[in-house]
Amino acid sequence: MINRIFHFSFFYSQFNLRNILIIFLLLAIKVSSQEAYNQEHIPGSAVGQAVTGSLSPQATFTTDICTEASGRDARTCVSISVLGTSITAGGETKTVSTYPALVKDSEGEVYQVQADGSTTLVGKYDEAYKNLHTKTPDQSSMSVSFKENSTATYSFDPFQEKYGEQPAMRIKYLKLGNDYFSAKAITEAATDKVDFTLTGTTLSDIVFVNREGFVFNASGNTLTLVGGPEKDAQEILAVTKSDKTVIGALLLASYPKIEKKIKIIPADASITITTDNLKAM
Repeated sequence: MINRIFHFSFFYSQFNLRNILIIFLLLAIKVSSQEAYNQEHIPGSAVGQAVTGSLSPQATFTTDICTEASGRDARTCVSISVLGTSITAGGETKTVSTYPALVKDSEGEVYQVQADGSTTLVGKYDEAYKNLHTKTPDQSSMSVSFKENSTATYSFDPFQEKYGEQPAMRIKYLKLGNDYFSAKAITEAATDKVDFTLTGTTLSDIVFVNREGFVFNASGNTLTLVGGPEKDAQEILAVTKSDKTVIGALLLASYPKIEKKIKIIPADASITITTDNLKAM
C-alpha cells in the first residue's frame, strides 16, 4: 500500500512538474512572439522611439563643403564627387554603404548625397541647442503644432487626446513632461516634409532642432525633415531662439526599408509592363 502511494505520489509530482514546464515553455513562446510583434509594429520596441535620438551622418569630412545653394564663396570650400560607394571632398575619400547618404563637413553642415552625386544642404549643427529634449515644454503663450504635408512621402500620425488614456496607443508617441506629441515616419538619410502652425510667435523667432542641436531647414509653414538611423527616432523640437523654450515637438521615427520582389502578370496579354508604366502608377 505504501509502495503504491509512493509510486502514485511520484507519478503525480512528475506529472505536475511536466505541466509546469509546459506552461513555462508556452509563456516563453508567447513573450517571445509578443516581443517579435512589438519589434515589427510598435515604435519603441526596436522601431521608433528615440534610442540615440541622433541624425548620425555616415561620413564626416575635415574640410568645408559647399554647393551653390549653401550660399558660401566657392573659393573657400570644396564640392563633393561620387564614385560608386566612395564620396570624395577636399582630397578625403569616405565609403558609405547606401544612398542617399548624409555627410558632415568641418562647419557642422550636413549634406544629403545621392548616388548620382547630387548634393543638398539639409541643415547644420549648433551646440547652443543641444540636449533640449530634457526640458519640459511650455506652450502657454506660444506654440507650434504639426500637421501632414500634402506632398509628403511618408505618413504622419497625429496624436489624439483619447490615446493618452490607452496604454497600447500612447507608447507610440513622444511624451515630454505631461504632454504627448504627434509622430511621423521616415527612412534613414531620407528627407521629407511636414507642415506646422505657429501661435503667438513667428518663424524668425524659433528653430527646429533635435537633441544633438541639429537645426533643420524651414520655410513658410513647411519643415524639411531628415531621417536618422533605422530603428531609432529623433525628437524634433520647436524652440525659441531667445530663451530656448520648447513650444512644440514631433517624434520622427526612422523605419527600415523593406524591399520585396514581385512578379506582375497582366490579365490582358496585349499589355506590356515596363518600368515607365510602373513609375506612372
